[in-house]
Amino acid sequence: MAFAQVSNGAALVDTTKQRMQDIDQRIQRVNDLFSDITAATHEQTRGIEQINVAIAQLDQAAQDNASMVQHTATAAQTARTQKRRY
Repeated sequence: MAFAQVSNGAALVDTTKQRMQDIDQRIQRVNDLFSDITAATHEQTRGIEQINVAIAQLDQAAQDNASMVQHTATAAQTARTQKRRY
């Protein structure tokens, strides 16, 4: 009877060891997934930052263009006014 209990205990230890190894492998897989997610998040953040810079540059260009249009319109109006005087 003692031999059977020892054998049964040894089998339980082997099963527990295998399950612990499985758990360890799954934990490692989860860690790998978190690392991948972190890397992807950083990459997306850099992409969004680049988009923000591009939008800011487009906005500045639009403002510059609007200012040039206003100056051109003012200059054209001034030229028309002066032309009428002479």
